[in-house]
Amino acid sequence: MRSDEQVSRRMAKLSLRPVTWECDGRDLMELATGYCDRAGLASDMSEADLLALARAADYGFGRMIEGVLDAIELAGQERATSVDRQHLAESWGFREGVPFDANPFLGMGKE
Repeated sequence: MRSDEQVSRRMAKLSLRPVTWECDGRDLMELATGYCDRAGLASDMSEADLLALARAADYGFGRMIEGVLDAIELAGQERATSVDRQHLAESWGFREGVPFDANPFLGMGKE
């Protein structure tokens, strides 16, 4: 958008504040569960899973939503019945190209 004046003129740019778990956690859980419902999947993502996603996404709303949608897509491709931490880990690792030991979802205990 920055390099194309016409597109920049026609589009509004929004700068969203960073997501905070204290203020937005409940809404993010509901949003993730709602997306899973719309995809016909159950959500086995815990608060700890979404908090890890928030940290990994540097508390950016758009990156968090992309992370949830990527996990849902992966679960759908696997014909899973639910979306869980493993789907978040695999999709995040693929998108970000992080090594196994740097994946924020691996090595976490289930709460």
